[in-house]
Amino acid sequence: MKSIRSKLFFWYATSLVSISALFYLAVHIFSLPYGNLLFLILLIVLALEGLFIIRKMTDGLTKLSSKIKSITSNNLNEKVTDIGDEDEIEELSVTFNSLLDRLHSAFTRERQFIGDVAHELKTPLAAQRTTIEVALSKDRSKKEFRDVLAESLVDNNRLSSTLNNILDLAWAEADSAKGQFEKVNLSEVVSEIKDLAATMAHKKHIAVVGNVELDIFITGKKDKLFRAIVNIVDNAVSYTAEKGSMSISLQKKNEQAIIRILDTGIGIAQRDLPHIFERFYRGLKNDKVFGSGLGLAIASAAIAAHQGKVEVKSNVGHGSEFIISLPLASS
Repeated sequence: MKSIRSKLFFWYATSLVSISALFYLAVHIFSLPYGNLLFLILLIVLALEGLFIIRKMTDGLTKLSSKIKSITSNNLNEKVTDIGDEDEIEELSVTFNSLLDRLHSAFTRERQFIGDVAHELKTPLAAQRTTIEVALSKDRSKKEFRDVLAESLVDNNRLSSTLNNILDLAWAEADSAKGQFEKVNLSEVVSEIKDLAATMAHKKHIAVVGNVELDIFITGKKDKLFRAIVNIVDNAVSYTAEKGSMSISLQKKNEQAIIRILDTGIGIAQRDLPHIFERFYRGLKNDKVFGSGLGLAIASAAIAAHQGKVEVKSNVGHGSEFIISLPLASS
C-alpha cells in the first residue's frame, strides 16, 4: 500500500533533487545559455506533479465526505466504495464501513428489542383490559369482583416483572454502573442463592449440592449480582426433571472467583447455544430450553458490567453447566 505520506515525501525529495541537479549542471558545469528557462520549466513540471498528487488526495477525501453526508439511520447498510487509491484514505473508508456495520447491527437489535418489549407488554395489558371490561359489563357479586382483581393482579405482576427486567438491563449496559460498586462478599451471596435454589427445587424433589468457599470478595453491586445468578439458577431448576440434581459451587482460581451452576436438565441444542443470552431469544419449541424473557440477557449483561464473563457447556439430554468468572477484589 502506497501511503499519502510516502507519495508526498517522494514528490518533495524528487523536487529537491531535480532542482539541485539542474542548478548545479546549468551553472557550474555546462553554463547553459537557457539555464534559467530550463529551471523555470522544471519548476512548472514539479508544480504540476504536486497538483496532480494533491488532486488525487482531495478526490478521495471528497468522495468519502460526500458519501458520509448521504448516510443516515435509514441506510446504514450502504458502504463507501470506489475511493480508488490504496492509501490512508482507502483505509479510512474501510474503517468507516466497519463502523457502519456495527451501527447497523446495533440499530437492528434496538428496533427488534423495542418490538419485543411492545409485544411482551401488549399481551398482559390486553388481558387486563378484557378482564376489567367483562367485569364491568354487568352487576357482579363481591366474590366475582375479587376474582377479577386477582386476575388483574397476575397481569400487573407480569407487567412489573417485564419493566424491572428492562431497568436491570439498562443498568447493566450503562456506563455509570461501575460508579455504584462496592466490596461484596460473594461467598455470602452464593450461599444465599444456594439456599434459595433448594427452596425452589423442593417441589420437584431436585437435590441441590455444591461447595462454597468462604470469604471470597469481589467489587460490584450485590443486588444486581444476586439477580443475575438467580436468573441462571431459576432456569436450571425449571428445566431439570423431577428427582434430578444440580450443583452450585464457588471457588478461587487464578485471581478469579469461579461460580459453577451444573444441572441434569434437558440441555440446550448446539444451534441455540450462541444465542441464549440474546434479548427475547426464541429457539425451536421442541428443543428450546430457555424462555422468551430477558433473564439470561440480564445475567450476561450484569456479569459483563462486573468485568466478568459467563460460559455455557451443554448437551441435549445431559444437562448444562454455566461457568461465571468474576475478578477478585483488590486487597
